[in-house]
Amino acid sequence: MKKTTHNTSKDNIIKPLRKTPNASTSKSIVTKTPTRDLELNESKWIADYQDCFTFKMKPITEAFINRFTNEMVTWAETNEDALFMGKFLRAKGISRWTLYEWVQKYHDIKQAYDTCLWILGERREHGAIIRKYDSSTIAATMPHYSTEWKQMIEWKSKLAKDAEESGIKFVVIPSIDQLTTKKE
Repeated sequence: MKKTTHNTSKDNIIKPLRKTPNASTSKSIVTKTPTRDLELNESKWIADYQDCFTFKMKPITEAFINRFTNEMVTWAETNEDALFMGKFLRAKGISRWTLYEWVQKYHDIKQAYDTCLWILGERREHGAIIRKYDSSTIAATMPHYSTEWKQMIEWKSKLAKDAEESGIKFVVIPSIDQLTTKKE
């Protein structure tokens, strides 16, 4: 059986940012130099992100993206208490702004995020239907979780705007009981 060894040469290491003097201007500039080994599978380094609790920089690699997306979808699918993405993000030390940036940059994270919103939206809607959660609160937030809900809200808004612009007036006619008065 052949033993597997991993390359730990200095060429395969990433170091945090450090200031180095610029010879031409004698000002400090920020450069990237290696300090930590890449993941054991030698996954390609893509970028860094800042942990929102420790404020330390952490690497984003292809393996990190695969692991992160799998964990995110699994969390949404298997955790019956999962109602908000923020709960998962806090556990990972990732701010929601960082996630929104990743959704714009990385296709796999966008797909996983959309899948999670779909799963969480269905859970929230089902909870409102069976009266586990307040239906008015859920209805107000559902357009964030479901494109169908978002389209329905936009359609209702358009109908209301069209009715207002068309000059149609709604007249409320009181019932006959309200019109008759007792004479004594």
